Amino acid sequence: MRAIFFILFSWSQIVLFAQSGSLRGNVYDKGTGQPVAFASVFVKGTEQGATTDDNGFFNISKIPKGNYELLATFIGYDSSVVSVKIVEENITYQSIYLAESTVKLQAVDISAKKDRAKTEVQVSKLTVSIKEIKSLPAAGGEPDIAQYLS
Repeated sequence: MRAIFFILFSWSQIVLFAQSGSLRGNVYDKGTGQPVAFASVFVKGTEQGATTDDNGFFNISKIPKGNYELLATFIGYDSSVVSVKIVEENITYQSIYLAESTVKLQAVDISAKKDRAKTEVQVSKLTVSIKEIKSLPAAGGEPDIAQYLS
């Protein structure tokens, strides 16, 4: 009986692990067709994602079979969402095209203006009483104030 249970348990684990696939693809600039390096690609509804390499290539493995939306983002580009179907034990290829963002930031001017004139220089100050000086350890008879201050 134990042997049958072990065989059924092992077979169910193999079936569960076999129900996933891989997703590969490239992210391109929609205007120029050039690859977008270091773009982020996420499978919506999961915690899986990847970053593209220098050629815009990405690879995400062990995605459970099913239909998903793929989200690609990169600074300076509008996000792109594409539908993709993952088939078990297969590699699905998907190209994604990102359009340059239509939102342009305004220029920022930074200037420094003196509000008021400072006439006083602030320097750190340490007050030492005569009692503290007399209680300093003395090498050679007299306390060394320079050694104390450091």
